[in-house]
Amino acid sequence: GFTLGSEQSTTSGTTITFSSIPAGTKMIVVNLSGVSVSGTDSIRLQLGDAGGLEVAGYKTGGHETVTATSSGFSSGSSFILVKVGVAAEAYSGSVVLSLANSATFQWAAAFGIGSNGNSVNYGASGGGHKALSAELTQLAILSTGTDTFDAGAVNIAYIS
Repeated sequence: GFTLGSEQSTTSGTTITFSSIPAGTKMIVVNLSGVSVSGTDSIRLQLGDAGGLEVAGYKTGGHETVTATSSGFSSGSSFILVKVGVAAEAYSGSVVLSLANSATFQWAAAFGIGSNGNSVNYGASGGGHKALSAELTQLAILSTGTDTFDAGAVNIAYIS
């Protein structure tokens, strides 16, 4: 079954890192619970190996809905996007990461994130993939700019 990581508070700073992912991990679920940033920056996820977090080569896309208005979005190539910025809102949901090819360290991602309904009704879903240069050993949740985390918590659960 899954091994639950140690929950980390998202009440300060711009980066939350999980750096103890064991060798042989095949699936990781990243759980966000009431996570908020101080402004309108989006929340992103980056994967890493022993050489550090990888900042290029991500292929992701998705769909967002804000109070019944829908629009597409794309994240570019430097991270997996898990939330598009809406000020004064907290977000909860999960990102599921699955090892798709152990020879190329290719990971597939799917996510579903929703607001807690403080100021808007918001949801985002999408997916993507990323090949690492070595076995995955770490991941980080970051703000896309300079906004700091100001509420909530994040944790991972994984299968080795």
